[in-house]
Amino acid sequence: MKTLIFASENNEKHQSNELLKRWTREIIFNNRLLEFYTFSQGDVLPIESFSPENLSTP
Repeated sequence: MKTLIFASENNEKHQSNELLKRWTREIIFNNRLLEFYTFSQGDVLPIESFSPENLSTP
């Protein structure tokens, strides 16, 4: 199984507020959303922290 990490801009959803430059990161594992992160542009989240061993399922 693979852990897929997606980072995408949310600009069109937040045109006129402080989230204009924020990104979203979704952690997909086994076709299931496990964690959802919102972080500022420039933040670095090491890929090791998203390994399946470190992800807890609800």
